[in-house]
Amino acid sequence: MARGRVRVVVGVEGVDDMTAELVRRMGAARAAAEEQLGREAKAVADDMRRNAPRRTGELRRGIVWEHRGDEAVVRSTARHSRFVEFGTRKVPRRPYVRPAALRSERRLPKRISTAVREVTEG
Repeated sequence: MARGRVRVVVGVEGVDDMTAELVRRMGAARAAAEEQLGREAKAVADDMRRNAPRRTGELRRGIVWEHRGDEAVVRSTARHSRFVEFGTRKVPRRPYVRPAALRSERRLPKRISTAVREVTEG
């Protein structure tokens, strides 16, 4: 070494273990978020059924939901669902889809963040 120079070597042990733990927690966080997404899809479908007008029951029976991974879809299969939601020239609108979606929009972020926090901090 040259005169007046100092060399410092710093090592960190356990990096592989820390990396493995982070990967495990990331997987658990993703699984928790996906589970909450599925629960929220069911909640939206239930909300739509509660608020859908009842005449023949076709509208309520036609509300279905699907969840696969990080995607969830809630929809109405009844042919007249859009006319009920948006109305026509002769029939006033009776929204049941959009209000359920707006309630979910407020609820879902908290639901997911709570579930992810539980698995990442635990």
